[in-house]
Amino acid sequence: SAEIDREQINECFSDYTTLILDRNLNKFVIELVPTGKTECAVFPDGVTFNITLSSNIFKQSLTVDIGDYNYSTTTTVEVPILQEYFSNGASLDDFDDEQFAMMHMFTYAEITYLEIMTLNELKSDLSNCFTSTSTIILATEIQFSATPTGVCKNQMIEYDGVKPNYIQEITINVNEKYLKLSGAQLSQFLAAYNADQTIQVTFSDASLESDIDSLRQEAFVASTISIISVQGTLDIQLDYAVESCTIHSDPLVFMSDLGLSQIVLANNSFQIVIFINETYTGIKLAEMTYTKAIQRFTGSTASASFTFEIVSETFEPSRYWIISCLEGSDKEKATCQEFYNAAISGQATFAYDILLFDQSDFIDIAKTQLTQLHSCYSSITTEYYKNKICFQAILKQECTYVNPYISISALLGTELKSERTQISSSVNQTEFCIDCTTQPNSTSCQELLQTKKGNNIVFATIENGTDTMRIGTTKAVKGDDGITFLVIIIIGALISVGCLVFGIFQIIHTVKAIKEMKKKKIRTK
Repeated sequence: SAEIDREQINECFSDYTTLILDRNLNKFVIELVPTGKTECAVFPDGVTFNITLSSNIFKQSLTVDIGDYNYSTTTTVEVPILQEYFSNGASLDDFDDEQFAMMHMFTYAEITYLEIMTLNELKSDLSNCFTSTSTIILATEIQFSATPTGVCKNQMIEYDGVKPNYIQEITINVNEKYLKLSGAQLSQFLAAYNADQTIQVTFSDASLESDIDSLRQEAFVASTISIISVQGTLDIQLDYAVESCTIHSDPLVFMSDLGLSQIVLANNSFQIVIFINETYTGIKLAEMTYTKAIQRFTGSTASASFTFEIVSETFEPSRYWIISCLEGSDKEKATCQEFYNAAISGQATFAYDILLFDQSDFIDIAKTQLTQLHSCYSSITTEYYKNKICFQAILKQECTYVNPYISISALLGTELKSERTQISSSVNQTEFCIDCTTQPNSTSCQELLQTKKGNNIVFATIENGTDTMRIGTTKAVKGDDGITFLVIIIIGALISVGCLVFGIFQIIHTVKAIKEMKKKKIRTK
């Protein structure tokens, strides 16, 4: 065929233009540095790039067509390395150092070229090797699993003494406990990756028993996977954050069907509701030998953490907790308040754990995450009257309500008593009252009134559609029923006085009228 006669335009690109090999994604990347020469702006949107390399592993030039080219703004061009470009039996693993490459950019009418003298290889950070990763700490072993993306197959290679790129070492780190893969585990890891299979690694050596017990007692755990990749003459280490790291515990201890265990931050306190399957837990505890039970609340932010514990010889579940930062020693109050301020102003994670010990030996743990609910009240005070309970609330400005409910629950000994009623309220309403004389179950309501005689906790819950805002009341006062009676007496007295004054005025007016009539009669005679 006849040779195409193209106009050759020189010096369109600077010598700083670079060719980069990305083994991970099987491609070359041309980083273009235009010279800004006016004549080069003639190239249209549709152009073809050609890369010719001296290496004999390629039997032809590498070519890519670009449909949105712009001389001034296009600075990166990706050239895929297709299998058809290789000589028989060759692969990218055989590609070694290259001295230079020839680049051509052309259309049917124009062409330019450049000898690229700078060739680099992208040292992969392996940051896109997995779609998901997880570590789970069981009673006797630690399991790591990962799902491969497949894009790192050129790096996920076992050392064979020949290839310049291979994985030298993989380590799983859990809260500073380092678990290095054995030779067999490393081989299985790499084989699964290259077969696009889920990767599973189990650490169950007897020497790990104390480490596992220690990790299982932690409130929060985090994990990373460290991969050391040899790429040519360089050793590249990647510390890859594992997405999910959990401590396995019996899922039946906490009754998720009743709702998630919850926490609200208000009244300078952490207010916690725990849903525990007491029947199931009682059966499980009867099968165990333990001498100490710890109920632990833990909160964590990016900059602070806080822990509160209840220690007892037997496990006695606390359905409701209020941890007040206004109680305890000065140091305890300061520590609590510091974390409270950090948690209420930023992102925080909360957990509730039950830990069992036999003397000093760790036995087991049950864990649950606490779901944080946001109350629209900064504080609520309970007022007790003879036949009603009222809540005086300080409303946060950023919250609004539409037909909320109010619900009260009180822990009377070990028995839960509660009363629930619909209350019509407005955005600015700050008082909510429940009158026991109007409740269907007046006995239960009256029992709630008796909580003022003890140290029982009363909760108020405001619900708005699907949003639940729960807040515990930490301050209770006695309402004055006599105020209403006094107001009635005062109003009655005022009315009586008014009537008396009016009557006296009428008598005076009548007497004056009679005198006037007598005067008129005298004058007419």
